[in-house]
Amino acid sequence: MTLDYPAEQVPATPEYVLAVLDTTFRRFGELKRLDYKPIPLSFEMTVVAWLKRFGFSRSVFQMEGAEWLNALFDLDLPDDEWDQFLFRDDRFTLGDLCRFVASRLGMREIIRPWRSLVGECQAAGAFLTLKSKLAASGVDVSDFSPSTPLTDPRFGKRLIHLVPSLIRLAPNTFPVGFTFTGPRGTTRLILGLFWLGFGLFLAGFALLGAGFRNPGLLFWGSGFAIALVAVVLGWRSPMWPVIPGMRSYSDLAYALAGQRPRRRIDLLDTP
Repeated sequence: MTLDYPAEQVPATPEYVLAVLDTTFRRFGELKRLDYKPIPLSFEMTVVAWLKRFGFSRSVFQMEGAEWLNALFDLDLPDDEWDQFLFRDDRFTLGDLCRFVASRLGMREIIRPWRSLVGECQAAGAFLTLKSKLAASGVDVSDFSPSTPLTDPRFGKRLIHLVPSLIRLAPNTFPVGFTFTGPRGTTRLILGLFWLGFGLFLAGFALLGAGFRNPGLLFWGSGFAIALVAVVLGWRSPMWPVIPGMRSYSDLAYALAGQRPRRRIDLLDTP
């Protein structure tokens, strides 16, 4: 079986762009435990109202919004092009933004059903698409199967980077409760080291500002080194996805396909 399982391409629509934004921000709200009413986004909502709903300032979004939108939609548009449409006036709506993004995307991916002698299976197509994306990112997927548990740390690290791609692939069915975790003791140690290093780093700046050069440099350098070690450990530490009600990648594939798990995904008859 080939590892390359390309998705189908269909025209991107403003409705699709709105769904990507809605799922992304609902997931943001879940991760940050934001207390807001889950009112669906609409084309009539202004960009300013949209930002206020999630506590984002317009000034910050003006500085970082173009980079964030490019990453979310896998585009490479210059800041000037975003600014021309995003902030021409306060009446600019999500409908304007979605029509603009859809016109720049042109085409978008959708899950291609897996076809065999017994028919089509959308969930199997979702699994093969996920497997193909993991393989393209450099992961060894030789023993990656639908029954692989989500807690298998060999695949969790790369899956973090695939989240935006999976949201673009299936924005209406991507599970917004999708989070990541790692070994509890290791996670606490890494966080403790990071905040210790960050505190020493800030203390070093304060001492330098007060004229205590040698102690300031010692605190500053020690804090930076400890925080850097924490970042490296965090990068190397195993991680895996946590999704309410799901245990295996078969469950995730069914969710992305918009279906309830009915039976085991069997790929033995793949042509």
